[in-house]
Order: sequence, then structure tokens, then C-alpha cells
Amino acid sequence: MKHGDRRTKREIQEKVSRLVTSRFGGDYHKAFDHYDSQPKDGKISGAELMQLLRDAGIGNWLTATPGSTALSPNSTKTTTA
Repeated sequence: MKHGDRRTKREIQEKVSRLVTSRFGGDYHKAFDHYDSQPKDGKISGAELMQLLRDAGIGNWLTATPGSTALSPNSTKTTTA
């Protein structure tokens, strides 16, 4: 992983952490439940992930076009939906 990639990853982690702390009292499960909205299927769709990232203040190139990434609450890895 390149230095810039690590820095970007760290920035995303920090911003998401601040969002979860400020809006959901640090409860990642509560945050996951909030963003798993349409439908409530135990996964975060690309559109739901983009909303989380926008809410965290992560924008422009990353949130401009929704991808097909899905997250599960018990995984830190992304899977293609």
C-alpha cells in the first residue's frame, strides 16, 4: 500500500469514526442499522455506503458515483453485491 493510500484510508476511518461517535454514541451496530435502510437486508448497498460517506464528510470523487459495494455488520471487508 502506498503512503498516500494509507493516509486516505486513515482519513476515511477517522471521519467515519467521528460520525459514528457524534450521531450514534459510538455504537457501530446502531450506525449500521441506520444506513441499512432500503431494504433492511443485513448489508450496506453501494447507495447506502455513499450516504454514510457523504454524512461523514467524505465527498467529491469518492461519493460522486455509487458503486456496487456491500458491507455486512460482522465484516470489515467489502463484497461485491
